[in-house]
Amino acid sequence: MTEKQYIELVVSMGCIIRGTPAVPHHVKCFHAGWGKVSDFLIIPLCPELHTDGNDSFHHDQKLFEMKYGYEWALLAETIQRVTMRLVNPGVPF
Repeated sequence: MTEKQYIELVVSMGCIIRGTPAVPHHVKCFHAGWGKVSDFLIIPLCPELHTDGNDSFHHDQKLFEMKYGYEWALLAETIQRVTMRLVNPGVPF
């Protein structure tokens, strides 16, 4: 699976929190600040929770994580959902 295909699959799941249309959020928790973050380390977030809202990840990470969970935990949930989709393609997210 290419990075582009993976992004499309993850985004098609909808926001990990709200289930609404999503954009990919590249996780920073495993990134040391050198180079580009992998396109395989993404979480599907709706635009409001990604960048637009007062409690969005990029507006206030601490508030976001208090309300919705840690970035690494949401990544783990995303990977679990992707795995289930690949193993059982007919099962909804």
